[in-house]
Amino acid sequence: MANTLKELTRKQMLVWDHYFTQGTTPWTADISIQDLAYQIGSLTKLNLQLKNERFRDKMDDETIKIKMTDELCDIIANTLFAAAELGIDMDKAFNDMLASDVKKITERNPSVKIDLGEAI
Repeated sequence: MANTLKELTRKQMLVWDHYFTQGTTPWTADISIQDLAYQIGSLTKLNLQLKNERFRDKMDDETIKIKMTDELCDIIANTLFAAAELGIDMDKAFNDMLASDVKKITERNPSVKIDLGEAI
């Protein structure tokens, strides 16, 4: 099932609107942005464990990757929540970022051709 960033954000907001029912402070963009540091730290630790540069706590590669997937999703969720709270259209912002990257790459190396179709 394909979801646009707008659809994922709508679902995210619906779920996170109920976090306060479990006794947590209602989330704001500020809290979500601060939580990104924690989520990125957790992802970084898992990446080090995957490369055997940190104690694995008896986890195999598959278990670590499952945990990494969860952290990556938490990062996306925090980002979408903060953007929604700040009134940022992430579909537009993401497509604008891609268009900017394509422009930079093709200007620096004219032999490179990138066609994103309708994405930009």
